[in-house]
Amino acid sequence: MEKTKNSRLKKVVLAATSVLAVASITAGLTVAILSDTDSKTNTFPGSPAIKLQLNEPLWDGYTDGQGDGTTVNPAAQNKDDLGLTIAGNYQPGSVIPKNPALTNTSDDAAVESEYMAMKVEYQVQESTGGEFITITAEQFARLASINFNTNAWTKTVTDASGADYYCYGTADTLTAVAKGAATTPLFTEVTVTKNDEFVMSSTGKTTYDLGGGKTITWDANTLPQFKILVYGSAIQADNNTDTYANNTAALQALFG
Repeated sequence: MEKTKNSRLKKVVLAATSVLAVASITAGLTVAILSDTDSKTNTFPGSPAIKLQLNEPLWDGYTDGQGDGTTVNPAAQNKDDLGLTIAGNYQPGSVIPKNPALTNTSDDAAVESEYMAMKVEYQVQESTGGEFITITAEQFARLASINFNTNAWTKTVTDASGADYYCYGTADTLTAVAKGAATTPLFTEVTVTKNDEFVMSSTGKTTYDLGGGKTITWDANTLPQFKILVYGSAIQADNNTDTYANNTAALQALFG
């Protein structure tokens, strides 16, 4: 496939999930799900022929890209079971449903299938009310575990900031997503750590070691706020004769 054509047929979306728990109140959440129809400020320009949508129905109950991630779909039948509801007041050991998946929403006759990728970033609040810091997957694992689907998705690289890149497919072959079809979710749940150190103290601050020289603290009667940011990208798969390495590099390059 010609480089110029490949560079035109690309689009990126972003989902950002924030989880916060505070004793005795239901914490607010900050979540954004952006698709090609969202504001220009929050999208990366590309060919209108390539379109994709990021949905997390186990999180907010939406399946059509209409949710903004901050409120539960009023038509959802299982509101109490949604990740958005559970995350609002999570506890050590809580299992939070969250299932990011990408859908090929192209309506262009020239595009039948797309290759797709996701980027996952991990952040935690350094102290209650403080700044968020970027951490690695290994450090995030001290806060929560994520059940990544490594049968359908392949981690291709970890960048200098600690973000992980996953391409849809195996270690040597990308899986094309047909028009109107969706990927398998990258993961389906986030399980909060439960150990003797990760606690909600009633008497004072808690200091917690994430490893790698990173420690965080949180106030009495609270738990730390952390974020999982998931980005999605796509390129045209039709008539794409480029190599696996070049296509995965192109998908990763879209994230900037």
